[in-house]
Amino acid sequence: MRGNWYAVVALCAASGAAVAALSPPVEEAFVGGSNGWATGAFAPAAWSSSGGPSGSEAFISSTGSFENKEAGGILDPTALLTVFRGETGPGSMEASGGAFVGNWLGAGVDEFSFWIRHDAPVSLEFWTRFAVPERFPGVVFGDGTLVNPGEWTQITYSISHLSPDLVAEEVPGSFFAAFGDLGQIQIGALTNAGVAGDPATYTFDLALVVMTPAPGGLAALGFAGLLAGRRRR
Repeated sequence: MRGNWYAVVALCAASGAAVAALSPPVEEAFVGGSNGWATGAFAPAAWSSSGGPSGSEAFISSTGSFENKEAGGILDPTALLTVFRGETGPGSMEASGGAFVGNWLGAGVDEFSFWIRHDAPVSLEFWTRFAVPERFPGVVFGDGTLVNPGEWTQITYSISHLSPDLVAEEVPGSFFAAFGDLGQIQIGALTNAGVAGDPATYTFDLALVVMTPAPGGLAALGFAGLLAGRRRR
C-alpha cells in the first residue's frame, strides 16, 4: 500500500498542478494578528503582540475544558482536546495565507515545531493531527513531551513515515496522502487523570509555528535566542 502512495506523491510533485506548491522554510510568528489560525471551536484565536517564548514574540490564545473528556492515550478520541486549528479547505479559515498548505513530501519538509503554553493545574502532553484539506484521511503525531503549567515549551516532530513521533495513521497510506496534499493542522492536549472531567476553562497559548526542509532546524532560522524558553524530549 505504501508503495502505491509513493507513486502518487511522485506524480503530484512532477506535475506541479495536483497540489499547492510550498516554499519552505515557513514560519508563522503571528505578526499583526492570528493570521487565520482558529481555536478548537473554529473561532478566531485571540492575539497578543508580545509575551512569547523569549518575551518579545507575538502569540495566539485559545480556551478549552476537559469536562467531557476522559483520561487516555493519543489513540483514544475521548482523550483528545483540540485547542488550535491551522486549516484551509471546506469550512475553514485560510491559516497563514495558505503558506503551510501543499506537498510537504515534494518540498522536502522534514521537521515541524511550535511553542506551547497552558495554565492547567498539571503537566500535559500535546498532539498534532495533519490531514488533507477535506479533513480525512490524516495522521497523528506526538512525542511524549510534558508541558508544565505556565512554561513555554517547544514541541518538535520529525516528519517521516518512519518517525518515532508518528503515532497513528487513520487508514493505510494516510501519511503519504496527508503530507502529499496538506490542508489541515490541528494541535491539541491529551487528557490525563489530573484534568479528566474537570469543568474549569483553561487557556492555551501558541507561538512560532515552523516547518523546515532538510537539513532544517531552528538554528538555520536564527532562533538561538529562544533558548530562554524550555525544550524537552
